[in-house]
Amino acid sequence: MISGVAYLLYFEAMKVLTAAKASIYFFLKPAIASVLAYLFLQESLDGWQIAGMLLIMLALSRNIFVKAETHPGWKRHPVA
Repeated sequence: MISGVAYLLYFEAMKVLTAAKASIYFFLKPAIASVLAYLFLQESLDGWQIAGMLLIMLALSRNIFVKAETHPGWKRHPVA
């Protein structure tokens, strides 16, 4: 049931986001489901699960807030 809520939120987000942004949030679903299960079903979370959720959020925030054109290591090559 909790995973269903995460899917519902994902599809609601697809209504207002581009497909590229929505696909990034797709990877948040397991973390959202874990947090909701902790809050509503009193499931336990151990340190590894919390660390994994933080890594997911860190990686996704990098993709969301750092555009490829502004990243210092990225060089755009013209298409021939």
